[in-house]
Amino acid sequence: MKARNSTGTTLLGWSPKGKAVERSGATAGDALVVCGTVGDGLLGLRAARGEIPDPDGALVARYRLPEPMLALREPLRACADAAADVSDGLLADAGRIAEASGLGLEIHLDRLPLSAAAAAWLAKQPNQAEARLALATGGDDYALACAVGRFEEGFIAAVTALDIPVRQVGVFTEAGLRVLCDGARMDVQQLGWRHGGSARRA
Repeated sequence: MKARNSTGTTLLGWSPKGKAVERSGATAGDALVVCGTVGDGLLGLRAARGEIPDPDGALVARYRLPEPMLALREPLRACADAAADVSDGLLADAGRIAEASGLGLEIHLDRLPLSAAAAAWLAKQPNQAEARLALATGGDDYALACAVGRFEEGFIAAVTALDIPVRQVGVFTEAGLRVLCDGARMDVQQLGWRHGGSARRA
């Protein structure tokens, strides 16, 4: 059996001394802002497996050919108190910001920024809350979760000017985790992917 060739890429970067945006800088009252869209990674994987339709290939392309949002560097350094990539699911990665900052988190699933393809999939789902929860825990989204304080409006305006989807989806709190959809609290058992093959649980 002939082995497949595989390739990989490692990117290295640097940040001016003292200017790195880490996970641990959030404070209570900071807005949880998402840059990019949520759920395309999960749906792209399902489409690649033939489990859901993807007529124009947008979901598979999003999953297989992610585009790094390098233009966010300046807005992040200027406005964000903390940030993390959404690689293991929005709930899991936003939760890691909260944990690293010694905080809690409230997040509203009805505010998720969605691509046109993800919104079309969502519209066909019988249980909207559970479908939104699946999108928020699927991972591989190549989006950023950010904690933004007094510069929230300026940050959102700057990201919007870059033609990158951006939305405030929650707030960092003193303690605890509250996941809401259309005002109703959800019982969340799985926050996202956990390396090692097991699910991260609340």
